[in-house]
Amino acid sequence: MNFRLVCVLAWVVTGLFGLAFFLAPQATGAFYGIEDWNPGTTGIARYLGTAFLFTAAAAYAISPTTDPSLQRRFAGAFSAASVIGALLSVQLVLSGAVNALGWSSVLIYVFFAAAWFFATRRKA
Repeated sequence: MNFRLVCVLAWVVTGLFGLAFFLAPQATGAFYGIEDWNPGTTGIARYLGTAFLFTAAAAYAISPTTDPSLQRRFAGAFSAASVIGALLSVQLVLSGAVNALGWSSVLIYVFFAAAWFFATRRKA
């Protein structure tokens, strides 16, 4: 999988999650078994959506670059961030803060951790 393809996948996935959490935080959170919403939890969910939209924008902006050094730095940072997201997602599922659908988030983060890691390390 090349760098540009990983960028496009990240742009689409994070863009969709970002829009969902920003525009409909309670409805999106309900899929994950999150209840007892208040203005604070709604605001935090919208912050999460905004963070996903920033990630989508960054992936979109960087996708055309052909500079191998820039690609490696970006992919390394996003791979590390994806590992952190995977660990947090595991903790949320195991603690019961989210339901079993949370495992899908773990898989998405693990996929992107690996994809970003390998995107700049494959032989042309």
